[in-house]
Amino acid sequence: SLRHAIMLDPDHVRAHYNLGVALLKVSSFDEAADSFRRLIALEPDHAAGWNHLGIALFKQDQDTEAMACFRKAADLRPENADAYNNLGTALLEQGLPAEALPFFRQVIDLTRDEAGPGQRRAESWSGSLVDLTFEAYNGVLLIALYLASTRPAELAAVYQDFAQRFELPLRAAWPAHTNNRAPERRLKIG
Repeated sequence: SLRHAIMLDPDHVRAHYNLGVALLKVSSFDEAADSFRRLIALEPDHAAGWNHLGIALFKQDQDTEAMACFRKAADLRPENADAYNNLGTALLEQGLPAEALPFFRQVIDLTRDEAGPGQRRAESWSGSLVDLTFEAYNGVLLIALYLASTRPAELAAVYQDFAQRFELPLRAAWPAHTNNRAPERRLKIG
């Protein structure tokens, strides 16, 4: 067990991390936070530890501390999209959509397929960049719909970008419609 490994070697960074992640999965947020704090005390630059500590704190409604952890994780690993997505989510849940928007856009920019010269590919601690990108688009679209300052052209551009990334690759697999497309056809109702 992870607790036994930590008892044998209290400085085992990976065991503290894995225990914290396991505790998060079973909603033991206070214990998970303790595990991540011990991890960070051993390895202060452990970006994933900071991010996961932020998640544990956020789940306990310690929003200010959680956002500081997400910011620290983003500072340590700017190519990792999780911390930006978590920051956007935390701000959105606090009712601060305008402040959340740049973080969701950062996730979208990081996860673009093409990395330019000198750019690093995005990474994720949560596993799926596709899922993370989808969440970020949801955040951007939700915010764009509710902010009074959003112009229709901006909203359309976000929807088009979303369709380009998620709809276009699936379009070839769409079933063909069997309906008669002739405009003079008899209309069937019911």
